[in-house]
Amino acid sequence: MLDAQGFQRCAQAFANRDYAGSAQQALGLMPSGATHELLQVLLISLQRSGQMDLLHHLTPKVLEATAGYPWEDLLLRLTLGRAKPADAAEAAQDDVQRCQAHYYTYWRLLSLQQPEAARRQLDACLAKRADCLEHQLAEIEQRFCRLAPVGSGSSKYHEQVAQLNGRVMQLSQQGRYQEAMVLVVQARDLAQEHLGDDHPEFATSLHNLAALYQSRGDYAAAEPLYQQALDICRKALGEDHPEFAMSLNNLAELYREMGDYGAAEPLYRQAMRIQREALGDDHPEFARIVNNLALLYRQTGN
Repeated sequence: MLDAQGFQRCAQAFANRDYAGSAQQALGLMPSGATHELLQVLLISLQRSGQMDLLHHLTPKVLEATAGYPWEDLLLRLTLGRAKPADAAEAAQDDVQRCQAHYYTYWRLLSLQQPEAARRQLDACLAKRADCLEHQLAEIEQRFCRLAPVGSGSSKYHEQVAQLNGRVMQLSQQGRYQEAMVLVVQARDLAQEHLGDDHPEFATSLHNLAALYQSRGDYAAAEPLYQQALDICRKALGEDHPEFAMSLNNLAELYREMGDYGAAEPLYRQAMRIQREALGDDHPEFARIVNNLALLYRQTGN
């Protein structure tokens, strides 16, 4: 059975355009269950990160996984360029399938260097009332298209920064903090110069840098970085966005670690409210914040 939390992290990396990171995570999840959604994330991530040799090597295995599932097989072939967009549009039987057809046509057209036509497909996807992963990913992709239009120079730098930030997180998880510090400074500077200091990816770089300072116990250096990242997310994404909620949680975690429980608790509660409304109370990110608040109460004896 597919690791649900692992797939959530993989999908988040994909949504953030960290295609190298999402490809690596998808490959790691393959043995636990190759769902249609996971296979699509893998294929598109490999295409966008330029890993074409690996893509060609995996294609037979990917198509074998959807044998006997005509719709899923058609969508994978669309992504791979082995089926035409018109084939998927004609075969779609409801709004969910139409949404999916538009979404994967968007990625196919991007791979053919047709950004304007691709953008029309993304808009058509979002016009459908569909409760599916593709619609959720399309909403996030549209946000990034506004901030860094596909095919523009800023889009190129966005992907570079996203890949650096993804690598920083991997190194941090491995305890390789010195290497992570070098890369996060590169990511921060690249984002500030080419994306601007109001871009969410710049906020991610600031957050990663703050987390590294926090791991050293340098709270004085970490706090203003977390605050700056929070302000950027508020302005760029709005106060009802899951990324803003996670910025609140990150700052709250710093305050809890510092022993400033009074400052941490309202931030946790605000983050919980946002995540419940945006993602639902069965989502791993909501559960993560609940666990953090519970830890605070345990530390304070409540």
